[in-house]
Amino acid sequence: MKNTDQLQNPQRTLLADSPRVRAQIPPRESEQGLAPTPPAGAPHGVPMPSGVSAGASVSALMVPEDYRARAVAVQARERILRSPEFSSLALDGAAAFNGPSSAQPFFESPLRPLLEGVVEEVIAEIDGAPPPGTLPGSPRVAPGLLSRFMPRVLSGTLSLRRKPGKLPGVFTAHLAGPRAAGRGTAPWSYPSVEHVPVDRELALRYLGSELYGFGALDLLLEAGEKLGAAITDIYVNSPCDIWAGIGGEVRPVALSLGNEQRVRALAERLIRRRGGQLDTAHPAADVSDEVGRRIHAVIPPLSERTRLSIRLPARERPGLNRLVSVGLCDAATADYLRRMVAERRGFVISGGTGTGKTTLLNALLGLCEPAERIVILEDTPELAPEHEQVVALRTRAANSEGAGAIGLGELIVQALRMGPDRLVVGECRGAEVVHLLTAMNTGHRGAGTTLHANSAEAVPRRLIALGALAGLDYRTVALHTVTAFERIIHLEQQGGRRRIEGVYSLHVEGPEERLRVRRIPINPEPGRGVAPSESAGGVRERGRT
Repeated sequence: MKNTDQLQNPQRTLLADSPRVRAQIPPRESEQGLAPTPPAGAPHGVPMPSGVSAGASVSALMVPEDYRARAVAVQARERILRSPEFSSLALDGAAAFNGPSSAQPFFESPLRPLLEGVVEEVIAEIDGAPPPGTLPGSPRVAPGLLSRFMPRVLSGTLSLRRKPGKLPGVFTAHLAGPRAAGRGTAPWSYPSVEHVPVDRELALRYLGSELYGFGALDLLLEAGEKLGAAITDIYVNSPCDIWAGIGGEVRPVALSLGNEQRVRALAERLIRRRGGQLDTAHPAADVSDEVGRRIHAVIPPLSERTRLSIRLPARERPGLNRLVSVGLCDAATADYLRRMVAERRGFVISGGTGTGKTTLLNALLGLCEPAERIVILEDTPELAPEHEQVVALRTRAANSEGAGAIGLGELIVQALRMGPDRLVVGECRGAEVVHLLTAMNTGHRGAGTTLHANSAEAVPRRLIALGALAGLDYRTVALHTVTAFERIIHLEQQGGRRRIEGVYSLHVEGPEERLRVRRIPINPEPGRGVAPSESAGGVRERGRT
């Protein structure tokens, strides 16, 4: 049975389900205790953890949620999906709700009156009249029923399939007195309860999110906006174990998705709406949508429970000057990169996950001449450079019968027929690197791509391995690579800060013609070029490159 501390503080209950978060929860203010008064502005039903003020810096990202409105929204959604006359209308209205922070189109859609009716119907059933014999000021529900349902009401996991009238009202809990003692009484004192009306507008908004958006995860995205830092990644390990990438670091999130069934339903809906399949026959799926959100989900038997990973595109596309101001590189390195783009040198941007490869590639493509035609090839639409002439092509996954797949290799072949001045592959991860190397060695200079690698020294090995997937030998890949990719820009992340670790050239070394990298020492004075170093072809570089 839950104790009084959990009733007073549902956020603590949610966080305690995550072992990694449990150690980060501040201690209670008092062991006797009364829950602290929620800070001004804190929404009802979601107090801050004990001992933490509203402005305090805590490890977990606090996501306020009105659990009463959420319970109504979830039950309304299930009712809609079970009802043929409502489900087709609701599903057809998906275009009216564009996901996180885009509820206004939904509120203005023709579906609103219908969904308002469902919300009112659910509230009327949940929020009924008090039981006969209830005295003014007394609890409005029997203590036994209260002890059974109250923790789940506060945590948002109240069973939504209970019979009408089973729980006569939606309540908020306040500590009534000291712990009760003696045989026949509960191990904790019964809270007194007071009726609180459900916020209908909020319930309707939650319903739109449950039907067309990311469910309760939309609140997480809104919380990131209020903090002034965009959320880039969301990881759902379990209903109460959620993490978010924000401000260059991954933080635990104080938010509950209810239960495994709701997480599974959310994952299936997100995948299905984007043309994918997620079921026992297809227990893993990776899809993306037109705005660049990438969603990956795994369900049993590949995992013990549903795992959901969401990658969100950056809202802003900073130019090179902005990247200098945030510390990604210094002014001298930025000056060198501008000349590299102007001279149409082919380049690879390497680094680990989340180091800013796509951000830097966007900035560099924005430096191209306006008359240049840039053709971008991607699995997921992430690149959107500030440029006047950009053509974007996207791969296509196979259908349910395993036919119709179009990969990056085929896209490169098609792109070469479109007259590109710059050919850009969002990320090289397979045999398509051979098509790109061939294109870059037949007159299409100035191409760029990104590559996952832990160091600049690892880039040659990665390129050789990718070439081997297409059946090419070491020497062939090495000779093609050294003339195609003249520069490697390696990014790293340390302590939440991303930066350019160095700029390198590629060269073939020794009688065995091994592919190697060499750091290019950049002159610290902007405008003075690079210090003497070896170029890709073994010629000394001096002054401006």
